[in-house]
Amino acid sequence: MLDKIKKLKNKYDFGIIKFSKEFLKNNIIEESKFNWVKSVIVFIFPYDSKTQKYNYLPAKLSYGVDYHKIVKREIELFLTELGEIGKVEILVDNSFLDEKQIAIKAGLGIMGLNNLLISKNGSYNVIGEVLSDYQFEKYDDFDFKKCIECNKCVIECPTNALENGYNRKNCISYLNQSKTNRFDLLEKMSNYYGCDICQDVCPYNKGLSRGLKEFAFNLDSVVTLDEMLNIDENIFNSKYSEKSFHWIGYLKIIRNLLFLYQKEGLLTKKHLELAKKKNTNNEDWFNNTIDYFVRKKEYVN
Repeated sequence: MLDKIKKLKNKYDFGIIKFSKEFLKNNIIEESKFNWVKSVIVFIFPYDSKTQKYNYLPAKLSYGVDYHKIVKREIELFLTELGEIGKVEILVDNSFLDEKQIAIKAGLGIMGLNNLLISKNGSYNVIGEVLSDYQFEKYDDFDFKKCIECNKCVIECPTNALENGYNRKNCISYLNQSKTNRFDLLEKMSNYYGCDICQDVCPYNKGLSRGLKEFAFNLDSVVTLDEMLNIDENIFNSKYSEKSFHWIGYLKIIRNLLFLYQKEGLLTKKHLELAKKKNTNNEDWFNNTIDYFVRKKEYVN
């Protein structure tokens, strides 16, 4: 098994650690979910860090095919090559474990001031893991480290989300995926989904552009407000089912694009009228957003 693991490390970026309850995200987890787990195999997969010259883009994480599906597929291939290791469960993003913590423990990177994992190849990575009841002969074990603390990410964050530690409630990436009324912060968005500012300025990412081919940019990532207002939710769900931004839903994408259009001086009264009609379930958070734009009158007729 040790020889096979050594060989696979030339193909995959992973580490193997002994399971511990300290890796749980919180204490409100049913013990049946983890009481069988003895080992965790942690993986990181890079995605393309090159900025594309288009308007109305998501964060680079969503440039290509939904990473959840690709990472799961790659891990399944890994397990086929590794061989039988008992009961296993693959987790990608939707995990009850602190994925960054276990990746650091497995020696895959360090923690940045921007609350992101920084590997030897930078921070543009996604994490996946395998839970197993197999007892490995040898485990990886690394001490917690921090980045060089150049503070570039702290300084460049437009919402001060990184001052005195990471404040999720001020983070644009968190906010534009939420039903929030923090309109003052949403106005500072650069992407209709997620945010890359703290990664783009990080010196660990300088000159890097690599990743699995499925994560490469495709034109389906360019989404305009006019397009969203000319389709319905069913068409949105069908067209974008292979994109990782799909999960936040049709209305949030429209909401985020309204702010981007306002920022560029392209938001019209017609946009707001059409957007309001898309709120077929009369959701208060979306109505409040439309009312905000109407009150500000920052749109053209």
